Amino acid sequence: MSDASAETDSKSPGATLLSAARKALGFRILWVLLLPLGVLYGLSFRNYGIIDRKHSVLADADASNFKMLVEEFGFRRRLGNEYNAINRGIGDNAEKHKIHHVLYAMVAHPIYLTARSVERLAGGSGNRAAYDVNAVITCLNLVLLALLLRAGGSTAPAALPFLGVYAFSLSTWLYASVPESWPFSASLVLIFLLVLERWRLPLFGLAALIGLFMLNNFALGALFLLLGLRILADEPGVWVACRRAVGAGLVTLAIWLGCLTVLGVFDESLRPDRFFHFTLWFRQYVAAGLPPWALYVWKSVLSNLFVNSLASHQGDPSVPQEALKLTLQSGSVLGVVSLVSVLALLGLTGARFASRLGNAWRSGGWRNAVRTETTVIPGVWALTMVVVTIVLYYGSGFLYSAVVVPVVLLVAGRVLDLRRPADRWIVYGTLIAVVANNVSQVLIFRAALLAAS
Repeated sequence: MSDASAETDSKSPGATLLSAARKALGFRILWVLLLPLGVLYGLSFRNYGIIDRKHSVLADADASNFKMLVEEFGFRRRLGNEYNAINRGIGDNAEKHKIHHVLYAMVAHPIYLTARSVERLAGGSGNRAAYDVNAVITCLNLVLLALLLRAGGSTAPAALPFLGVYAFSLSTWLYASVPESWPFSASLVLIFLLVLERWRLPLFGLAALIGLFMLNNFALGALFLLLGLRILADEPGVWVACRRAVGAGLVTLAIWLGCLTVLGVFDESLRPDRFFHFTLWFRQYVAAGLPPWALYVWKSVLSNLFVNSLASHQGDPSVPQEALKLTLQSGSVLGVVSLVSVLALLGLTGARFASRLGNAWRSGGWRNAVRTETTVIPGVWALTMVVVTIVLYYGSGFLYSAVVVPVVLLVAGRVLDLRRPADRWIVYGTLIAVVANNVSQVLIFRAALLAAS
């Protein structure tokens, strides 16, 4: 280990974060672009009344419900009846999101209040400040992704095109522009990866972190698979590893359920028993209607998690299940070129990932691959989200892609080498195609929403 590495490992997590952030200042272009990028996100869909009145009109986002939650959040304040199944209103869904995504509400509400104050100081009304919240969160995600790429050895010039593809990917742009909880889920996933790789918190500390993150979305409990994989790789004794994994799992559950119990003092709907009862009821209320093994389910999940999330070119702002098919049928050269570019990037990334994984496995077994190959854990997360999407609701693949796109681009940034002509052409070609196509796509969506408003 180098002296620099030893010094970094000896620091506290807070000092390490500060040190990593200072090193990342080499990404000067990123820091310069964060402010205008945040303004672009915040203004893209700010003034379309239909987004305030109806949910799922833009990219399957419950923006109207989250807008109410962000603006009016309070632990003791009820926004509606989460169990209402007839003429379900904005407040009813907002109350549902308060239960399932309370950590987002706790973080987003102060950001909203700050943005509203800033807008009022600048002479504005501040009544659209809820649309600034995810712009701020997505800029944070760019910083976290930059830190992860930097931690993997990427230089600033090598990392910037991958950061650019993430910033202008369709799902990133759309969910950065409206109130929604999934961009914050992406923040938590990136933070967990950063902590798991760089700071080596004690096992129970990592387990507790997952339990806390589950307050934002209980599906983030799937992060425990990454922790379990690391435990199995680091512990040669199978039974010892299993005992440690069980112990860590109990800590995760204890933190999650304990936090819900405390929050339940202020709002009984957050109590663990109420939480589980409502979750089962809601799952039946939104039953998908297709079995997990149906071919359509897999086509929908894979295309919306990995392809449409980066680029599509069609006229429906809701981004329907068949967005890939509609893009191919649109007759748009730009749309087809962007899809070809995205598929080339994904294909090359997959091939290089498989090659590196195979080399690490052959040189020292699967434990060595998990310990030494920095793409294994992120790659497992991307694949895990395929299963999570099918289990939860296959139709929300585009929505759930918010926690997949940055991780896929993290893997791409670690396995592709811009010194190779093929890698360089594909990466920069994809960046140009994604930016050009998605600028056009956002303008098409804006026109459609304006007509509907």
